[in-house]
Amino acid sequence: MSASTLTHAPLTLTQTEAAARLSVSRWTVWRLLRDGDLQSVRIRGKTLISARSIEALVDRNAATPAAAAH
Repeated sequence: MSASTLTHAPLTLTQTEAAARLSVSRWTVWRLLRDGDLQSVRIRGKTLISARSIEALVDRNAATPAAAAH
């Protein structure tokens, strides 16, 4: 398979896509944005959430084995 046929993950997601990816409601995504836990950009009036921001949120909130044992 050539590099041109590989699909790439999007750099940004809509609030609905981010909610689906995180398995939370759109309202939870809105609160995460409001509280600064997710970063967004506005492009042509549309709010888009950085895929890296979602990954960072998950990494920050991942339970470590030691923490999960307590």
